Amino acid sequence: MKILVPIDLNEAAKPSLKTAALIGKKVGNCQIMILHGTNAPFPMMDVANTFDRSIIDEYLAEAKKKYDNIIKDIPELNESEIEFNPDLAFALEAILDNIKSFHPDLIILGNPEKYKNKKPILGNTITDVLHTVTQPLLIIPEEQENFDFREAVFSYDFKQVKDNQNMQVFNSLSMAFGFRIHVLYAGEDLEHPSEKEIEAGLILENILKDAPHVYRFVPSAKFTPALEEYLEENEIDLVVNLHREKGFWQNLLGKSKSHYLATHIRKPLLILNQDKD
Repeated sequence: MKILVPIDLNEAAKPSLKTAALIGKKVGNCQIMILHGTNAPFPMMDVANTFDRSIIDEYLAEAKKKYDNIIKDIPELNESEIEFNPDLAFALEAILDNIKSFHPDLIILGNPEKYKNKKPILGNTITDVLHTVTQPLLIIPEEQENFDFREAVFSYDFKQVKDNQNMQVFNSLSMAFGFRIHVLYAGEDLEHPSEKEIEAGLILENILKDAPHVYRFVPSAKFTPALEEYLEENEIDLVVNLHREKGFWQNLLGKSKSHYLATHIRKPLLILNQDKD
């Protein structure tokens, strides 16, 4: 498995790196690319004819020093093949560039504690990546202390389920960690499901057949508060959500459940894009 971990070079990066290290250990045979994008205005300096290679060399040396200082506390990373890439690009651009060159199976993003209890209007790196990439995203809160997933809530709404490459990544994590899956599923009419709902349910059951799992039904209109209540009442380590891309205005108005979870839930969150073939 190839794992891309974009980080800032500070202490807040450690939870994401610890998660990557544990996945690498449990899954085995993992390649981990640790990426740092800089906001330094190098194009502006070039236009001004003040470009100096020593500026870049100084930045790279400083980045490597900070990186070495961070990972010295995470020796588990050494059990996987790791590479550090300080990229001279803005965060989202650096992530997209490395997706093209590295072809990751999973992207792990940190969720800074400063985002807690905030509702970004124009978005941040997390929401920008969410609505741009198709790879599975594992979002780890900065305050996370437990990295061994045992109980997972699978957020499901009876709509189309694709047994695609992203679901295969989910299966790999499920088998590696052995977590129990609580399928919290939403619908309008449990007793009279549509043909498409039945088809989707059979696909999901086939995906989950080898993992311990239970089902909990929630009326779709009450899904979000029911999910938050369920997380509080049960010892949930991981939230899993199926994501289908919505239109610009729907995302802007906050109607994307994935967007809501990414900006409100302070639990590890695995987002599986269903638009990927």
